[in-house]
This record gives sequence, structure tokens and C-alpha cells, in this order.
Amino acid sequence: MKRLAIMFIMAGIALACKKEDDDTITSKPIPPQPSKEEVLTETLASFADSAYPPGFAVTIVKNGEISYQKSFGVRSIAPEKEFENETLIPIGSISKTFVGTALVKAISMGYFDLQTPISEILPIPVFNPRFPDDSIRIIHLATHTSGLLDVDEIYDATYRIFPGQPIDGKAAQMLMNDLDIEQREALDLDEIMEAVYSPQSPYYTEESFATTSPGEAYHYSNLASSLAAFCIEVATEMDYADFLDQYVLQPLKMHQTKARLSDANLAQVSSLFLDNENIIPFYETDSYPDGGITTNNIEMGLYLQDLIAGATGKGNTIFNASHYDILFEQQTNHSGIFWEVDGTEISHTGSDFGVNSLIYIDRITGNGFSIISNADASTDENEIKWITTQESMLEAMGVYFKN
Repeated sequence: MKRLAIMFIMAGIALACKKEDDDTITSKPIPPQPSKEEVLTETLASFADSAYPPGFAVTIVKNGEISYQKSFGVRSIAPEKEFENETLIPIGSISKTFVGTALVKAISMGYFDLQTPISEILPIPVFNPRFPDDSIRIIHLATHTSGLLDVDEIYDATYRIFPGQPIDGKAAQMLMNDLDIEQREALDLDEIMEAVYSPQSPYYTEESFATTSPGEAYHYSNLASSLAAFCIEVATEMDYADFLDQYVLQPLKMHQTKARLSDANLAQVSSLFLDNENIIPFYETDSYPDGGITTNNIEMGLYLQDLIAGATGKGNTIFNASHYDILFEQQTNHSGIFWEVDGTEISHTGSDFGVNSLIYIDRITGNGFSIISNADASTDENEIKWITTQESMLEAMGVYFKN
């Protein structure tokens, strides 16, 4: 950073003079000023040089077009492999925006609408026992106002470490001992939804339900997000992952992107780092729609570009303009359909063990960006590192957008 500052100071000097043999004064050539891409690249590369995050990738869209797409750092340390634009990585809760897109696609196909009570779709009755006569509707799931809550112990139990993954390391022991995460095979989405919401289930508890009626208050919920995906699954009679692939991922040419890590090409997936010495074993949650999307920087760019086209009234790849409006319309104080909406700014973050990501769109300018990384923020120390690093990244990208 100091070297860059000196370069800019030098570029600000109009003329540098020297005396030639003939005693005439000539202008010294002005050193070339680094491009905005070079400045941003050097700044972002400095984070990888500091080893946190170990690896990450950035895509920037300006005026609807991809103007910057680079990757930094490593995806593996033994052996060392670079984090590339093709490197696959889970993106955490940004996966919920894919649930939102699939949900609006199902609406466009006539399966239900935002006001449809979920009791008209689901094979099991899902309602808040504190308000048994108040219907939970699709719109409530999509805006986190359903009154369905995540109970930590129950949600943690939906995680699983893949069979065959090493479990003797520090990171694996943290998952298994601190959070009681088991190494096991996957359960189906319907099994998880029934286990959480069926009154006959041993996991059913009033702690899973808010003291506010549906639509009254915001309560961010992973399980309720996956319940929305389950509504798609039941209504369309298609596995959610298959519906997403056929109607969202394939039209966008996101051929390497999968709804869950276990369906991805694991040979292309980045290691997930607890720190520079400890690798987190591959894992996922049976409630996979809320956080399982695994993608790469190139295909994240395709997703971002299409969303920006839709948000600015120019998209029709997945559905028509009116349905993109439904996706991004501010339905509640700060929520679109699984998007955080603040005026013209639309965003979502994602975080899980060894994963952090961010996506942002401005509907007025047609600008936006995404960050995907193998950086952990599950510990207090790592969370502080990520927040600090993310702020610096955003500052650097802000300069890029202004130039």
C-alpha cells in the first residue's frame, strides 16, 4: 500500500526536468499510472499474502457487464493449489436467494402464489401452536416473518460430516465435540421437515415457534427457508435440487453449480479452513436448501449478471420482468423474497464453517459484486478477522466503482 501511495504522488507531478548536454530543459516522461484493475488486484492480493482469507474470488459487474473477475490465495495447502475462478466452494446462506428464485419460478408456473397458506401445500400440518388459527403463508417464509424459529440444538443436529472424511483433526473434533455433529449418511429433506414440524416428532417443541403471529415480526430462520424449498418440492412433485437445476441453474448455464456440496465434483472443491493449519472436513446440513449451494466464481458471475439484468428491468432468462420485480420488491421493512432490501440496494451474506460470502446489487446503477471465500468466521477470533478483511475489501471495491 505504501508503494502504491508513492506511485500516485509521482503521477501527480506534471513535469520532472533535467539538464541535457545541450543545456535545454526537457520533460521527463511521466510514469504510467496503474489502472483501476491493477490497483484493486494489488489490494486484494495483499489479503491473500497475509494468509487470511486463505483463498477467495471476486466478481464485479458494472453497468450490467462483468468488468472484473479474479481469484486469490489457495484452495489447498497440502499440496498447495491456487484458488482459481473455477474452484468450487459452498456459499452459505446466499443459497437462500436461490430458494427465492426457485420460489418465484414456481409462482410463475402457477403452482402457488405468495399468499397461499402452506397448509394447502404440505403433507404435514405446519402452524404456530400459539396461534393455531393463523395461517403461515409462502410470503411469511420468504420474508422470515413466519414465526418459525431455529432452535440451535435441533438445527445443529441437521449437520453431518461426510463418511470417509478424516475426523481426527482439531476442526473435526470441534464440530463433533462442541456441536455434537455426527459423521453419517444424509437424510431426505422431507424427513427433516417432518422431524422439526410434525407434532408427533420427538424433536417437536414450542421453542421452534415465536410468540408473535405469522407476518407480525422478523425472525431469521434457516429451517423455515428450507421449508419454503420443501413447499416447492411438494407442489411440483420434483426434488428441490432437481427443480432448481432444471429451471434456474441450467438456463443460466451454471453447469458446475449444485444445490448441495455432496452433489458437486469434490475434486474441484476448495478445502475449508478453520485456520492455516487445520482443515474442516467436508460437511453439509440435511436442511440443505438454506445453505448448501456450491458454485465457483465464474458461475457466481453468471448468477450476479442475470440478477442485475432482472433488477434493472432487462432480464428474462428465468422468468419475465414482472416476476423479477416480485423477487426484489421490498415486501417488509428490509426483506424481498429471501433478499435483504434497503431502497435500491439488494444484498445477502453467507457464513458457515470455513465459508464466507457476500453478494450485492444496486438497482439504479446496474452495478454489483460477489465475494466467495474459504475463510472461517465461526470462532470469535476468525469473525473479527473476517469483518475487518471484508470492510477493507469493500473499501477497495468502492474506489474501483468510483473510477
